[in-house]
Amino acid sequence: SAVAIDQDSVTQAWIGAGAAVTAEGSVAVSAASDSDYTMIAGSVAIGKTGGIGASTSILLRDDTTEAWIADGAGVSGLALRGTISVLTGTKDGSGTRQTQAMKGVSVTAVSWEDITTIAAGAAAGQSIGIAGSATVETLDDETNAWIGAATINSAAGPGADQSVNIVASDLLDMVGGAGSLGVGLQGVGFGAAADVAIFDKDTTALIKAGADVSAEKNVIVRATSGEDILSVAANIGAGQVGLAGAASVYVLDTLTQASIQGGVTPGSGAVVNADGSVVVQADSEATFLTIAGQISGGSSAAVGVANTTLVKTDVTEASIGNYAEVTGLGQAAKGSVSVLTGGKDANDARISESVFGVAVV
Repeated sequence: SAVAIDQDSVTQAWIGAGAAVTAEGSVAVSAASDSDYTMIAGSVAIGKTGGIGASTSILLRDDTTEAWIADGAGVSGLALRGTISVLTGTKDGSGTRQTQAMKGVSVTAVSWEDITTIAAGAAAGQSIGIAGSATVETLDDETNAWIGAATINSAAGPGADQSVNIVASDLLDMVGGAGSLGVGLQGVGFGAAADVAIFDKDTTALIKAGADVSAEKNVIVRATSGEDILSVAANIGAGQVGLAGAASVYVLDTLTQASIQGGVTPGSGAVVNADGSVVVQADSEATFLTIAGQISGGSSAAVGVANTTLVKTDVTEASIGNYAEVTGLGQAAKGSVSVLTGGKDANDARISESVFGVAVV
């Protein structure tokens, strides 16, 4: 049996080039993608002489989630009304999306993927039993939030809590499993299982060169990427001759970038001014548990092979570019902002600290 999904999806929100938007309250540009896949394939084959069983689960996914304010736009959120709730990119223990309250201008692109793929096969025969299963996943994810060469919060008369929030977040939770059982009662039993995944994830939050961004309180530019992956490949081969093989192979290429972009000459980079703080933060965390196991048994001979392979290329960077002009006055009346230190406590919880001014972490 086989289960296959091939999906391309695009989720976008934007304010276009040259647009003029002013709100007495706040302006929010938000794109969110939330995907949940459960794929199960199984097969059983029993024959008097021989049995052959195979199952495959295949997921091919190309996803783009983007929010932006385009070049030449003028957007002001005066923050003179109540707060708005904007997505943080996280979920609580029950799977509910988390939000934060803010005033001003917010640009958020957030994506979640919850994927379960399972393939199992069993075969038995008097002379020969052959069983195989495989799960294959390829993901190409782009999650981007940015302000282009636009003017933000230039309108007069803003409130004291006016902030600018640019957040990109992509969180992946995945379980992949492949298992097989091959039994040849008086001959050969062969079982093979493989869980194979190839991921390419880019998550970026940017204030681009040429932008002019102001806030009475804070400017936050934050990119977050996370992967929590469990992979299991297991099989059994039994008979007079038992053969078994299992493999878990994961290849990931991830980019997590938060930046206030610069230019090539003085005055060509982004200009950012805040009476409170300016934070540029890139955060990437990955947890992997990969398991491959096999049992082979034979009255004459038994051969078994199991392997797990993980290749991860990760770039996580936060930056303020050359010739960008960034000012965070850190006024005490605006309050501090919390940033990650990169450390963890004894309970494996992340450690954060409060800062004033300009922070690049």
